[in-house]
Amino acid sequence: MNIVERLKAYAKTYREPPTGREVEGTVELLEEAAEHIEMLGGKEERDIVFRRCICDYGTQPQVDMMIEEMSELTKALLKWRRAKGAELTAARDCIVDELAGVRIMARQMEILFQAEDEVERRIDFKVQRQSKRLEEWEAKNGRN
Repeated sequence: MNIVERLKAYAKTYREPPTGREVEGTVELLEEAAEHIEMLGGKEERDIVFRRCICDYGTQPQVDMMIEEMSELTKALLKWRRAKGAELTAARDCIVDELAGVRIMARQMEILFQAEDEVERRIDFKVQRQSKRLEEWEAKNGRN
């Protein structure tokens, strides 16, 4: 039994009688841990493919592909802004597809530049900074 299966089994034990041993939040925590571990497995598999792309296609082509994907997302967003009626659904679908492309290439750039930890720290910094800005804005303008 692997760790994910064990966590799910423990969650089931804590959820169902007759044990009645559930400590508040235990089941949710165990299930969340199992989901997180499953996601990490998928992430590792993806990273293997991404590393192969960088090695097989080369650094410069992958950087160019990142630029291309960002450009395609920009075009999709502009098309969505102009869309009306039934076109909105198709435009949204295009945005979803281009977002996936950008995220794939962004992950490849993190790998290529060995920057995953630095990127995470910068994301945390920028989110905290934005949170402070929102608090200041709400204090000044009132919460909507």
